[in-house]
Amino acid sequence: MDDIRCPSCGGGRVLPIYRGYLTFDLARAVEEKRAVYDGPILSDEGGDSWLCLDCMNRWR
Repeated sequence: MDDIRCPSCGGGRVLPIYRGYLTFDLARAVEEKRAVYDGPILSDEGGDSWLCLDCMNRWR
């Protein structure tokens, strides 16, 4: 995610956060540290969309 920056620390090491059904492709992306899986439950609030690996901040 080259163009996404953490709003808290400005770090560029961010990953998308996914929820819902864990597909084979998503499991592979999580294993390869290209995505974060946040569980099978979808909520009306939506939840956070990004995780910063530098400061562990989560945001939409």
